[in-house]
Amino acid sequence: MKKRLLGTMMALAVVSALTVTSAVGCGKKEEETEATETETEITTEVETETETETETEVGEVAPEGMGRSYLTGEWVTEAYANQRPVGIMIENTSSCQPTYGTSNAKVIYEFQAEGGITRLLALFEDISGMEKIGNIRSCRPYFAYTAMAHEAIYIHCGGSIEAYEQILNIGLIDNIDEIYRGTFFFRSSDRSSPHNLYTSTDDIVRAVNYLQYDVNHSDSFDGYFNFNTDDNNELTLDGGQDCAVVEVYQANPKPWFVYNEEDGLYYRYEFGSAQMDALTGEQLAVKNVIIQEAPVDAYYDEQDHDRTDVDITAGGNGWYITNGKAIPITWTCAGNAEVTHYYDLSGNEITLNQGKTWIDVMDVDDSEKNVIYATYEDYQASK
Repeated sequence: MKKRLLGTMMALAVVSALTVTSAVGCGKKEEETEATETETEITTEVETETETETETEVGEVAPEGMGRSYLTGEWVTEAYANQRPVGIMIENTSSCQPTYGTSNAKVIYEFQAEGGITRLLALFEDISGMEKIGNIRSCRPYFAYTAMAHEAIYIHCGGSIEAYEQILNIGLIDNIDEIYRGTFFFRSSDRSSPHNLYTSTDDIVRAVNYLQYDVNHSDSFDGYFNFNTDDNNELTLDGGQDCAVVEVYQANPKPWFVYNEEDGLYYRYEFGSAQMDALTGEQLAVKNVIIQEAPVDAYYDEQDHDRTDVDITAGGNGWYITNGKAIPITWTCAGNAEVTHYYDLSGNEITLNQGKTWIDVMDVDDSEKNVIYATYEDYQASK
């Protein structure tokens, strides 16, 4: 395992998995009692003792008081270096736009859900200063398994039968479920239910303290992505095809990303316009885009609910896109809740540029509908 600087921002001594009884979706929750917080408090800012030139990898020396982020590969303060992320289920329909807080996420996964819509799993490294995060929706197994692979504390509102039977009821994941922990969530009056459920920094801190979740990664966690550790030179994907715009085929939001040469980021669009964050006023933008083609199956569960399953262990093809270039890739995953590995066509595991990453997991049957445009003029000419 790579030697990492310990983050103490939200440290707790006891791990307590949350076990819940069966429920489906974001329906009416049981009668709530006000949670009594434990004496142990978590904070969003702490002062930590630091070591000068702490070695993090062979040949790499960390700046004083810093460690590599597991989510972005960037240097972050020691308090965050080994802290577990918070993974939040975010609705992604036109009814909930703009969402709140999503531009602060370091990694975003997009999966299909029922009826052709998509939902987002937003992974946060720093949850400080956010008074409104969401809209929050219900769990599906493939979202929870992905959160588990990152050792995230998972926040959601209810879930499918399969999610409760496979994961939530047996305490496989440290989670905060609005159905049973409603005091850590709130609803706004500007939108109708179910498009108005949110949480906040203070709510998450209270919940993690109350549930006594360990906020540091396990000793066995060795990261998820491989990042470029050369802080002075970015990867350019020489030999890749030009990619000024990429349209990812997701039937309902119809998303696309546009490359900005000035800052080297891909800006996200969907539903015909820029995807914005109402909390920060910023458009969502990332350094890396990964398109992951996976089998998607529609079915009806035992209660005759329309459901979708995404096979996150099947392996397959995709694309890695960064700095205006795109290369074809393959991917493998040894099992649910395991790290997904991405490879170039020579069989080498790819290295990501430092920064935010968007992983769009789309139906392999629609892979030929993805479109990469070499120039923005080519994209405009196609419309």
